[in-house]
Amino acid sequence: MILALGGCASSDMGDGWERPEIPSVLPSFTANSTLPFEKYELNRLDRERLQQGTSLLLGRCLEEYGLSARFSGDYMKQTFDGDGQTPAQYQWGGWLGTMTASQASEFAYTAPPGAPWQNGSGFYLSNPANLSPYNYDASPIDYARISGALYGPDEAVIIGDAGAQTQLSDDEMPRNGAGKLPPSGGCARLVDKELGTPLVSLTEVENDAYGLTFGDDRVKARMADWVSCMADSGFEFERVDDGAVSNAGDVSPYAVSVAVADVKCTKSSRWPDTFYFVLGAYQQQAIDKTPEFFESALRAESERLHTLDHLVG
Repeated sequence: MILALGGCASSDMGDGWERPEIPSVLPSFTANSTLPFEKYELNRLDRERLQQGTSLLLGRCLEEYGLSARFSGDYMKQTFDGDGQTPAQYQWGGWLGTMTASQASEFAYTAPPGAPWQNGSGFYLSNPANLSPYNYDASPIDYARISGALYGPDEAVIIGDAGAQTQLSDDEMPRNGAGKLPPSGGCARLVDKELGTPLVSLTEVENDAYGLTFGDDRVKARMADWVSCMADSGFEFERVDDGAVSNAGDVSPYAVSVAVADVKCTKSSRWPDTFYFVLGAYQQQAIDKTPEFFESALRAESERLHTLDHLVG
């Protein structure tokens, strides 16, 4: 699993949240540890099936307009052109703070073959409208046609310099074998209707739990210990994810030295133990407040996967 640190603002203690009591002896948080929210989502293999199956339906729809594209996402790697099988380079994607010394010394923050990986962009189950299609052979007009087929005719635009948009002409618009334009909302909306049950997003409550955790003074103290330790090692960072973010995709000697120091300072500061204990406590509070909401999120994923299995065989 991946801990996304970016954009998490501090939250106040309103809305019935209670400050967690931290035991004098904290359990160690490891790569095999789990958090409460994980009980309300499909496992990784099922989510991969859900994402791959959805992309298959989207691809079938695009074919009706004489178009093709591939998709990547949080459970589906982008591949380079050519053999179509070579995966792009990704960041290591385990829980932040659980990287091993061997991983750091050999690969820095880059995911080796078979290891957990993190996708920085693409088609996310949490935001199925963000499909990020790619086709290395496509021209700007082709990309505009793909966009128009996926999202509807209004989105059939060429993105120019400084974000300028140029709408395709009527002759350039994607059309199916009957000469018809894609419907409003395009293939994305059609596939969503086929799958029926809409996904239930936990993003807002996840952000609340993260915000409260980052605002906890005990968490801040442990993270400050990490910052101080990294400074003693010759690296000036302000946040515990700065090393990973600033060295994404880099396996240079410098990136390795940062990652090795990161592992050392994480071990000495033990910031993950405090951070994840507090985060887990807030997640459990959220579940206890509205268990039916979390149950509906898991049910929606399960029903969507069940429908998808019938559609794609």
